[in-house]
Amino acid sequence: MLTRFLLWAPAISFLAGCSSAYKDLAASAKPAVASIYSNPLPDTSIWYRASVDIVGNHLSGLLLIKSRNDSARIVFTNESGFKFFDFEFGPTNYFKKHSVLPQMDKKAVIRTLQNDFLLVIGYPFRSPNLQYFQDGRFQYIASQYDNKLAYLVYPLDSKTIDHLELASKRKKLVTLTFEGKSLQAAESIKIEHHTFNMQIQLSKLKTGNVSQ
Repeated sequence: MLTRFLLWAPAISFLAGCSSAYKDLAASAKPAVASIYSNPLPDTSIWYRASVDIVGNHLSGLLLIKSRNDSARIVFTNESGFKFFDFEFGPTNYFKKHSVLPQMDKKAVIRTLQNDFLLVIGYPFRSPNLQYFQDGRFQYIASQYDNKLAYLVYPLDSKTIDHLELASKRKKLVTLTFEGKSLQAAESIKIEHHTFNMQIQLSKLKTGNVSQ
């Protein structure tokens, strides 16, 4: 199954279309909510039940997000503890691949997962070079990384985050939605890709459900 799971990698395309999904954005002043990710990550360990569906293939297991001293470790295992990957993230775009299943050790796979989980932990929005936009409905806090743009999106009349996006200059690539008072305390997280068939779903587990 894992071999089939990885056949999608060469087919990933981030080519922009003729019409921009962000053509209606206009520059705006810095909103109060812009400081939401300015503080270091809290020292915590959060377990999720994880489900990954991609091009007709499925992986499931447990995912740990462990943050310490403003760095984050993300480990994905199956129910028996067999490790799919172990990644570490840190300030100034630091990324380390501690381990990964050999069949998953492809550049496109690693980069896609890296970008997805950077959104989950909010690292792109710690940049000192944020930009601010709005359209008729939403306010956008934008950060550039990996030749893409990450957007923190919330309604004009609210300080509550609605969702996050990853985009090329013209095309929406990834949407991250969540349930809960904040992303950092989300009860569930959904990551959906728009340029190929991939979806990640995370459901928070109670501390007693797993052992560290």
